[in-house]
Amino acid sequence: MKLLFVHGWGFDRHFWEPLCAHLSGYERVVEDRGYFGAPLSPAIEGPYLAVTHSFGTMRALAAPAPGLCGIVAINGFDRFSAAPDRAGVPVRVIDRMLRRFGENPETVLAEFRRSCGSAAPFGPIDPAPLRADLLRLRDAA
Repeated sequence: MKLLFVHGWGFDRHFWEPLCAHLSGYERVVEDRGYFGAPLSPAIEGPYLAVTHSFGTMRALAAPAPGLCGIVAINGFDRFSAAPDRAGVPVRVIDRMLRRFGENPETVLAEFRRSCGSAAPFGPIDPAPLRADLLRLRDAA
């Protein structure tokens, strides 16, 4: 079985390195949204299992490649923001992140990662996909 790894918002393909080190017996495909450099969108064929983190689950569910047999989600969701009939993060919280992101995206990203328990440093960011995906987190149903 092939494994497709899909990271969450504010992270990249390196998020999966510790786990992949334990899965050497599997064919692994790792995507990267491009928050910190060039995006990677490798094709995957045949039956595969998606291993997702957070927003990566939402992305994998939105446009699964043919052959998806299942998902192993770590803190995953199909919708992030709250709705009248759904629990989730209040839209006002995401709107506040978006406002602050416009002023200082690095600070917002660092605070978000700290809130996730990650003190790992990150390099220069590309704010465009980060902002676009923050909007998706707020608006996607």
